[in-house]
Amino acid sequence: MSEEMDRALTQEEREFVVAHLATNRDRMLAAIDSLTQAQWNFKPDADTWSVAECCEHVVLLECMILRSVQEAPELAELPDVAGKEQIILQRVPSAKRKVTAPEFARPNGRWVGGDDLTGAFASARQASIEFAAGSRDPLRWKVAPHFLLGLLDGYQWLIFLGSHCERHICQVEAVKARPDFPGKSFPS
Repeated sequence: MSEEMDRALTQEEREFVVAHLATNRDRMLAAIDSLTQAQWNFKPDADTWSVAECCEHVVLLECMILRSVQEAPELAELPDVAGKEQIILQRVPSAKRKVTAPEFARPNGRWVGGDDLTGAFASARQASIEFAAGSRDPLRWKVAPHFLLGLLDGYQWLIFLGSHCERHICQVEAVKARPDFPGKSFPS
């Protein structure tokens, strides 16, 4: 077995991360399907992101993180990042702890409408899935820092993408569940 294969993801890791990314892609697409422009842009209050803002943030991070993983240099020694997969899977999807997004990842209306955002999300996530499924890069040997979680390897960053999306799916669903969400009808 070559050293290149030793450093590539195992088949089990690859299958897990691809399924994780695909599941959250499907959930996000279902959550944002058929929304009107008023629904996309509805903000319950000044501190809560609209559906459009949540999606824009997810797309921005998806593109930036994938590029960072692809471009990260391979380390000579394996960093100590063991066990962070479970932390990512358990903590990142939960919106119980409010996290302020870094300035570069904050939404600012880069996409005009829901169709544009849906397409941007689907395209960005597809690129992540294809990379996770086919990359022979030594992802466990490529690391980059997360502002709260510390060093994560490339595999952990791909898991983060799915879990981060899950966090914002929950936010989208919470906005849509509000009684003042546009187009909500109530039984009389």
